[in-house]
Amino acid sequence: FCLSRGLGDVYKRQTLRSMRSEQDSLKKRLEEVVKRANNDPLTGVKNITAYTEAVGELTRKIADKEEPEFAIVMCDVNHLKSINDTFGHQMGDRYIKNCSKLICKTYAHSPVYRIGGDEFAIILTGEDYAKRNELIDDIGERIVKARDIDNIENGKASLAVGMSVFNPYTDFSVATVAKRADDSMYVNKRMMEYDGTYN
Repeated sequence: FCLSRGLGDVYKRQTLRSMRSEQDSLKKRLEEVVKRANNDPLTGVKNITAYTEAVGELTRKIADKEEPEFAIVMCDVNHLKSINDTFGHQMGDRYIKNCSKLICKTYAHSPVYRIGGDEFAIILTGEDYAKRNELIDDIGERIVKARDIDNIENGKASLAVGMSVFNPYTDFSVATVAKRADDSMYVNKRMMEYDGTYN
């Protein structure tokens, strides 16, 4: 009787260990699936699905009158079509990666989203929100250096950038903040074309 009970206890422990191990394995696989579903495969940054979820969360906070502090930065990759047409899509992909790295180096504490083929968005909160004006100057300096690099293999990149800050008194949706950031980015692009820095 004691022996069979002892064997039963051993069997239970082994079964529990096996179940825990299987549970851990399933959890890891689920995390990988979620990560793949929310990340851009080319650049490794978050994708449009993740951006939509983040916008949904901010929208809820605005509706609940929580007055979240955030800003949105919009970035548009310059010259992607001409690079794809001239050098091929493989070189275009490398160029997109260069631009993504430049953005991520600047906004190290904020989620970066690739929301289109040549478009990125960054939602600034916390530390990056507090330093938003410094960071917009910083990315401008990085763009100047990166666009002057001789070729794409060495890290050449060029972006137009715009930022907008949420105002709880005048903004009733995230979309209005994103639209202002987008408009600001296109103003930046036109200025780059006008003053000859669009290269």
